[in-house]
Amino acid sequence: QESLLEGLPETKVERRKEPEKPLTGKQRRAMKKSLSMIMEQEQHERQLPYVHPKKQ
Repeated sequence: QESLLEGLPETKVERRKEPEKPLTGKQRRAMKKSLSMIMEQEQHERQLPYVHPKKQ
């Protein structure tokens, strides 16, 4: 357990440094895919309340 706890801060620091590095093509594609998925989900959630009254 102690070794795991000691390793955690290092991974957190590495994650913070990651955005500063230039992203590779694969990383950029993954970011765009995840962003587009989130945007689509948000749009659907926003549309739902307006769509339901029309259907009723």
